[in-house]
Amino acid sequence: MSEFNVVRRCYGCGVILQSEDPAKPGYIDPEIVGKAEVNAPLFCQACWKQTKYNSAPLEPSASQDFLSMLRDAKASDALIVFVVNLFSFECSLVPEVCRILEGLKLLVLANKRDLLPKKADDSSLRKYVSQRFRKARLSVSENDVCLISLRSDLNVDRVVSRMQKERQGHDVYVIGAAGAGKTIFVNAFLRSYANPSSRAIGISKYPRTELSVMTIPLDSSSSLFDTPGTSLENSMITHVDASDMKRILPQSEIKARSYSLSKGEKLILGDDLASIELLNGARTPVKLYCSNEVSVSKRLGTKIEDAFYRFADQIRAKREKNPSADFDAFETKIEEKGERDIGIEGLGWICFRSAGQTFRIYVRKGVSLYSGNAKIKIK
Repeated sequence: MSEFNVVRRCYGCGVILQSEDPAKPGYIDPEIVGKAEVNAPLFCQACWKQTKYNSAPLEPSASQDFLSMLRDAKASDALIVFVVNLFSFECSLVPEVCRILEGLKLLVLANKRDLLPKKADDSSLRKYVSQRFRKARLSVSENDVCLISLRSDLNVDRVVSRMQKERQGHDVYVIGAAGAGKTIFVNAFLRSYANPSSRAIGISKYPRTELSVMTIPLDSSSSLFDTPGTSLENSMITHVDASDMKRILPQSEIKARSYSLSKGEKLILGDDLASIELLNGARTPVKLYCSNEVSVSKRLGTKIEDAFYRFADQIRAKREKNPSADFDAFETKIEEKGERDIGIEGLGWICFRSAGQTFRIYVRKGVSLYSGNAKIKIK
């Protein structure tokens, strides 16, 4: 007679445990399974890291419906118009999305150019964006990046003309993270749009999904699809209340703020949003780029953690916010040479010249960090 064996599941998230593929959900080291007692609670690798090391998820995600739609786009050799928020997009490139888009033609619209300093070199910005996309294994050259400002219609007409040329009669899918400016771009496109077909513009469920998508005919057989934005759960803007969000979202050109950090000194951003400490290394001049409305204070690093949490708890007590346990602490040693950035997704970044420094960053749990070449170079 056949037997029923218990399927072991993660004690933390409930996913079925497996030991074959570390990249798939539910992975657990086979040695751990072999040594565990029959009824002992087991954790998948992801839950174990989060519990043991206080590490939060650092990657954005997309729904299966969204991924299914992109597979259709790939099958039809569509043009992907990828809209990003130039101020903060580094951690918004969803790995599953990028894997599907490999090999497709991309036109990247780096929106909100008006928020960055006017003196920033545009060619360096295009190079920076293309490097970020190539790091995500997407074939994007500097020529594929268009700097735009949808609030002022900067370069929008040229982008629309370029899009029509690049699509070569194929469909166009406009994608990007929530708040990047996709719908504003589509509205700008519609202002000069003339329907060349007998089909009407419409909003409906995308085939075989629950996604509501606007479909705009481009000719008798192809369309532009305005797709829902991917989530920003790893951005600071989803980890603050409405009053803080107003402060951290730039509304005008950001002004670089200059500081000099010695070992043990730190910058506290927005009272209790984040802190950046120089843990090791020589005195380091840094430039901070964030919303002009975000307050910044420089503090000595005596018992850094206690000082930061005491200060944060005082603010939090007034606003009834979460306890200080809702912060993650990360350390990074900068090995690469030259001008480097360390950034907090959705909040801002510091720029400095690398000399082997080690930084410690406190940030709201779940918010992603990034580092890389300097985004802004003054022309």
